[in-house]
Amino acid sequence: LIPTIGITGTPAIDTTTHTIYVVAVSKVNGTIVQYLHALDVVALTEKFGGPTEIVASVAGTASDGNGSTVTFIAKEQNERAALLLENGHVLIGWSSHCDANIWHGWVMSYNASTLAQEGVFNTSPNGQYGGVWMSGGGIAADSSGNIFFPTGNGTWNGTTDYSDSIVELGPPSGGSFPVNDY
Repeated sequence: LIPTIGITGTPAIDTTTHTIYVVAVSKVNGTIVQYLHALDVVALTEKFGGPTEIVASVAGTASDGNGSTVTFIAKEQNERAALLLENGHVLIGWSSHCDANIWHGWVMSYNASTLAQEGVFNTSPNGQYGGVWMSGGGIAADSSGNIFFPTGNGTWNGTTDYSDSIVELGPPSGGSFPVNDY
């Protein structure tokens, strides 16, 4: 991961549109940023107006927020899980970058043909940690579009913070995901 982070999560390929989706971490003007790229598998050129910078925030009282909002900090998050391409959605999961305090587990969905962000979920918006580590594996989905993933160590309360859990989220809606079960 040093000196350049680059791509750490396994990409997803859409064989019907000949598109490979990757998340890349870069240093731009001294700032760490993360981008979702949709690349033509033959020409390796950007598609769908990409790349799209990954930015997000959720309601929460975690100590790294402002008291009411927790923001995705690209420098503190590492996209380790394989991307999932499911029914027109690109799903991405994050955990920490070298366990640097404070971090959270995040799951985000992007529209596969526009790269527009569709949903954001933070595993510990009122606490900390709870990474979506996956050891190179990926988020899973069922035929209804529900997604499933495990989370690591961190804050748990069963209502907003879901560390050390297997989480089931419904399809993205209105910029977030409903929690179906854990």
